[in-house]
Amino acid sequence: MARKKSTKKPFADQAIALAEYAAKALVAAEQLGIKTKAVERFPLDYGERATVVAPPALAAKVKKKLGKKAGSFTVAEIASMVMAAADSFVDAELQQQVALLLVARKLLDCLQANIVMPDLRQARAARTNFDFREAEGVKPDAQMECGP
Repeated sequence: MARKKSTKKPFADQAIALAEYAAKALVAAEQLGIKTKAVERFPLDYGERATVVAPPALAAKVKKKLGKKAGSFTVAEIASMVMAAADSFVDAELQQQVALLLVARKLLDCLQANIVMPDLRQARAARTNFDFREAEGVKPDAQMECGP
């Protein structure tokens, strides 16, 4: 029996995975209250921005910001870039799909760094130094006597 030729593009599953990750990142950012927070380092250089501007699903405001060399982007805007890339992924030619994947990877890393890492920084800042002397009932400034 002959195999059916698949009409599905090779990276269609990646498009679904990209969209799901971006949606989860957006939900996490909303829950953390950082959806409108500006990202620390935008990972795309000027040439890579052209790849992200191409998808028609990307908002005009974001496209305009991508056209400028400098500009800050919010966590929500980064997630929308990933979703737009995922949306145009299936209809793109193979070479364009590879370019979108490479750019999306950088955007996903950016999302992760700006959503997951701030939690860790806040947790570290919230930690206090534990002083064993206080736990044993000894005041930290008290002089310790050694010997009989």
